[in-house]
Amino acid sequence: MQLYRALLLAAACPVTTAFARDMAKLQQWAIENGVVFHEKVVWRNNGDDWCLQSEGVLNPGTTVLTVPRHLTWSAKAVCKDFDSKAVERALQKLDRFGCSDKHADEFLLFLKLAKERSDPQSHWTPGFNSLPESFPEFNAQEKCCLPIYSKALGYQMEHRYQVFAQAAAELTGTDVYDIVWAFRMMYSRGWRQNGEMDMVPVGDLFNHGEPATV
Repeated sequence: MQLYRALLLAAACPVTTAFARDMAKLQQWAIENGVVFHEKVVWRNNGDDWCLQSEGVLNPGTTVLTVPRHLTWSAKAVCKDFDSKAVERALQKLDRFGCSDKHADEFLLFLKLAKERSDPQSHWTPGFNSLPESFPEFNAQEKCCLPIYSKALGYQMEHRYQVFAQAAAELTGTDVYDIVWAFRMMYSRGWRQNGEMDMVPVGDLFNHGEPATV
């Protein structure tokens, strides 16, 4: 799983510059918008990333975090934010380039991330400012040393990024910087459940540290 994530984040996109992640504003924003934390859940910096962890033992089935539905994104919900005919053209382009319908929900969330990220007045700006700006990348020599399956997966993700970026031109005028960031965020932070991909602000911070505690 860690190698899979690394391959996703090492797709053919330029490395972005680092910046200070504003976790204090994220916590304030979360509380103001109805996110509820269990008393044993704490924010922790593990050296190179932030995460949420549980302190102490929690009984199975304990609710550790409640995120209101209005803060989460699903592909069905975000689709209405774009012109329906433009969405149809973009999805047709995905199909022509070999990205089947199974990636449609990922593409729509990718679009939503790029669109909101480009808007400095977006309601989700505190969440965006808490997320990483840069990711490690494999160089050409490292890619050559990958096992065959891993190398193929890396090329697959590079191709998918190029297709997503081209299809996105049908719906958004955001620059390449936001497109790159949105692709990486969607694949590193998205949650797939019941066959659908969702974005869950704050909830994506669980188990980003070692050892996993939730």
